[in-house]
Amino acid sequence: MRQWRAGALRELIPISVEAGIEINAILKFVLKRESSWLLAHDEYLLNEAEAELLNQLLVRLKTREPLAYITGVQEFYGLSFLVNPAVLNPRPETELLVEEAIQWGRRIDRPIKVLDIGTGSGAILISVLDNLPGGWGVGIDISLAALKVAVENARRLDCKAAVFLNGDLCSAIQGKFDLVCANLPYIPTQAVIEMEHARFEPLQSLDGGTNGLQFIAAVFKQLEGTVKEPGLLLFEIQFDQGERVVAMASESFPGAQIRILNDLAGLNRIVKIEYQ
Repeated sequence: MRQWRAGALRELIPISVEAGIEINAILKFVLKRESSWLLAHDEYLLNEAEAELLNQLLVRLKTREPLAYITGVQEFYGLSFLVNPAVLNPRPETELLVEEAIQWGRRIDRPIKVLDIGTGSGAILISVLDNLPGGWGVGIDISLAALKVAVENARRLDCKAAVFLNGDLCSAIQGKFDLVCANLPYIPTQAVIEMEHARFEPLQSLDGGTNGLQFIAAVFKQLEGTVKEPGLLLFEIQFDQGERVVAMASESFPGAQIRILNDLAGLNRIVKIEYQ
């Protein structure tokens, strides 16, 4: 194993800044062992089948296919989610949205009703409900393939409080919600074309139209009058969209307090719209 690892690192380091992490991940995946075992058994002799599979996965890494699509799982907010090319790979930055939702929900003295628009793998909704006992929620997505992944994730993680619906944004949703979360496509079309990893991920989960705000603008109109008081809406955005989204939100949600939250890199990441 030591020899294979060394050779794989030589091939991957010029391509990936996370070569060591990725090599370790596919070793764990193929050998079905934890990192501690890999460290303690560096002299382990790979059999022919293991070596062949590892080489196949290395080729996929060298094409810059996301690691999560290779292993089929992605860790997010302390949970392990199934992912495939039908859903966007959950990003660490999105955990800020989940954290904000949970902290707000814990201050509300009633069971929380959550709407997750563009739910994808269900990572946001399931993570929020996992931390807000007594709450329940609806995840909606236009992609049936994505919803299959979300339903399976809810089953595996025993999240019985989540229901998933097929729909275009939230036009078919009725009733009022305490909490609305949305990680909609927000990347401008031209930028998506230039993104290396976009060829592996679902285009409809990335492409936000000419200025990146097509779907956020549409949802703002659909959500008018559907949020309870107190209530909270959280939208993930691109780093340069904060002021424009705040201006749009001010028109759609008069009387709400609107703030921009920065991620750990200090970049605009979440627009927070709150009714007291």
